[in-house]
Amino acid sequence: MERNQELLEKKEALERRIKTLKRKLKDAKGELLQVEEELRSDNNIIDYERNVKDNANIYENDRNTSEEKSETRKRKNESEERKTDKKRRTTDRIIEKLSNEIEKEESKDNVQHTDTESLAEQATEIINDYRIQNEQETVLKLRWYNYAESFQMRIMEEMERDLSISEQTARTRTYKEIQEIKKLSEEDYTRLRKITSKAERFYRVIEKAGGKDKIKHLSGISVDAITKLRKGELENLYRGLNAKEDTGEEGRICEVINEQSDT
Repeated sequence: MERNQELLEKKEALERRIKTLKRKLKDAKGELLQVEEELRSDNNIIDYERNVKDNANIYENDRNTSEEKSETRKRKNESEERKTDKKRRTTDRIIEKLSNEIEKEESKDNVQHTDTESLAEQATEIINDYRIQNEQETVLKLRWYNYAESFQMRIMEEMERDLSISEQTARTRTYKEIQEIKKLSEEDYTRLRKITSKAERFYRVIEKAGGKDKIKHLSGISVDAITKLRKGELENLYRGLNAKEDTGEEGRICEVINEQSDT
């Protein structure tokens, strides 16, 4: 009887773990959708940076003949295009791999994976994936921050170059140039403006929190979530980031943000 009771308790514990794993898998799928969206938006950022570099090289080669400059631009454009294509292929492979892994997990029969070896393997995968996810989140947040700062610097350059234009005119001009270079549809053009607006909101929050170095402490909260924080939640975020606490603990920042609503 004692053995049967022990087995029943073990069975219930395993069933609870399975439910937890399924819930985490569902959360991971949501994270994947966000990663895919942000990876796609990164292509616009990469291409914009390429355009800025190309323009700088053109100015450096003003003393060369028109034919030499044209040939130089052509070679550099081809080189940058190859690099961009390589990055896109890498992105496609990552997305395909993630999609295959999701399909594999969704079709898994958990009844066949209750032995100790299978459970140990699954637990190890979760631990490793969690570490990778945190690193990926940090990279994505840094990209959003860097894009916003670069975009704002570009607007300032435009206004300094032509003192007669407004900030809105400088923004529209920059958007239109990006649209022309990337041959964006009107739908993609609208998406570009929305992404830029979100990036700038994220940038302002990070700057007020203390700057770029604070990003590494923001694990467990997405760019979307940060840009939607209310005033009280933002104050808690700033306090949590600037306090000399161990913000590296899982969920620590999210707990700090929610402190006000819990009191």
